[in-house]
Amino acid sequence: MERTAPDLSRDAPEAAGPEAVRSAYGSQRWRLEDLWSLDLPRVRFALPELTWMLDLPLWQLDGVRFQVSPRQVLADPARFPHHARRIDEADLSRPIHLMRRDGRWTVLDGSHRLASAVRRQDTAIDAWLVRATECPVP
Repeated sequence: MERTAPDLSRDAPEAAGPEAVRSAYGSQRWRLEDLWSLDLPRVRFALPELTWMLDLPLWQLDGVRFQVSPRQVLADPARFPHHARRIDEADLSRPIHLMRRDGRWTVLDGSHRLASAVRRQDTAIDAWLVRATECPVP
């Protein structure tokens, strides 16, 4: 599966990712399986606080990481059928994982769900708020 964070060495995003992605995530690392194992309360989270993430090139294109932003897919789904399908099939009953970093919330898991909620013009999304101290380090 195409994901933002897993299957990377600790320094891979700094070495390979664009500055915008490195700035958004810093040196924080996680594995999806570890995030999913956390027992966190579910909250409703306002989408306007997350829409800045739609401009980050979070997703792969033709096997190359950090090439496509969610906003690009929302604007031209026919050009990015794989991600358009993932947005279409996103399970919005499953909360996204968020972490606060440098004064703003960052999506650790759930960028396709975020894009789906934005496309539907929702105003909020279910989320699990992760503290850096709770984020298991791979």
